[in-house]
Formats: sequence, C-alpha cells, structure tokens
Amino acid sequence: MTFDRQKFPVYCAHEMFMALLPMEAGLMPFAVVEPSSDFEHEPCRFILYKRPDAIPEKVFEQTSIGKQDFLRNVSSKGNRDSS
Repeated sequence: MTFDRQKFPVYCAHEMFMALLPMEAGLMPFAVVEPSSDFEHEPCRFILYKRPDAIPEKVFEQTSIGKQDFLRNVSSKGNRDSS
C-alpha cells in the first residue's frame, strides 16, 4: 500500500487498490497511479491504459498479479480494446 516507501502520505494509500481490485476480477484497472518521487514538489500521475498488454511489468509486481494470468482472464471476458 505504501509502494515500499517511507513517509508515504496516508491519503495515497488507496491508490494501489484502484488497480488491484479490478485486476483481481480480471478487469482493466480504473487507473494506475505512479506516486511522486518528491511529494512536496511533484504530483502523482494517474495513468489510464486502453490495452491490457500496455500495462507495464512493474504494475504486476506491485499487485502480485501474474501478467500472463491477467492477460488470459481479461481477454476471456472480452475486456479488450478492439483497435
């Protein structure tokens, strides 16, 4: 929940779940949040992915969801961008 970082703002703790919960259900994440490296001067980034294969490996590592399993599940539910 804290992306293994000290002094991680409590209000950011929910961000991991915006990706984790949908992905556990085999759905595309609502948003993937990239926390700022400097919370006092930089904002966090919210990233929206259209295609499951565009989600970077680090997201799967952070959520402990296997990439291949996720890609198989999301495609079996028809949850893909057709373009």
